[in-house]
Amino acid sequence: MRYGGEVKVVIMTNGDSFKRAVIENYDIPFPTPHDFLRLGYDRQKETLFYLKILRSKRGKHYFFRIS
Repeated sequence: MRYGGEVKVVIMTNGDSFKRAVIENYDIPFPTPHDFLRLGYDRQKETLFYLKILRSKRGKHYFFRIS
């Protein structure tokens, strides 16, 4: 940041309880609890990947798991 400011990123949900996303992303007609966790972790990895591109420093982003 130009003037010494700081940015923190807060991710409120992974969307890991979104049944349609699990079904469409993994082509699974009847998802199990493990499939929903997998979606959540995959979305976290995607988020971290793009935060790295944006040069977000580690420890400046937080995941809150709701489900």
